Amino acid sequence: MCRLHAADSSRADSLLLKLDQAIKERPIYMEQKELKLVELKRQLHRQIPDEERFAILGTLLDEYRSFNTDSALHMAEEREQIAIRLGNREYIDNARMNKADVLGMTGMYKEVMDLMRNIRHMDIWMRMVNTQDLTWNWHRLCVIWKVGSWRKNQSTGIPRIWN
Repeated sequence: MCRLHAADSSRADSLLLKLDQAIKERPIYMEQKELKLVELKRQLHRQIPDEERFAILGTLLDEYRSFNTDSALHMAEEREQIAIRLGNREYIDNARMNKADVLGMTGMYKEVMDLMRNIRHMDIWMRMVNTQDLTWNWHRLCVIWKVGSWRKNQSTGIPRIWN
């Protein structure tokens, strides 16, 4: 039993050393993140079609999501405006789910529910069935299910956003 405890302790010490090293290297990680963000923002300043701008904003949103939620929300809102301007229903739904995802991370659940009510969920399911983009589909499914599972219909157990 003592040998097992010593092995666990040694493993924990090793992990703590790795964590300490990662914390020391934080400035390096921050610089790398900032350089990536600057490059993506630079791409936005070019004369590019709105579809490309929408995609770049999506990449920026992903970069900001775990780094700065205010900026992530701003990117989601810009994506929504572009999607509306383009009149592309799929882009609009995706941008609103991005926005719902960020708002959910900040605890603004009422706003998330309001946004999710304006998304055509059955259209999303049909697009999911007809596409091979599994990453995007997984994102959609997670946002829809996370939000829907907060308020289930008592008799059916189905998330209220579906019925």
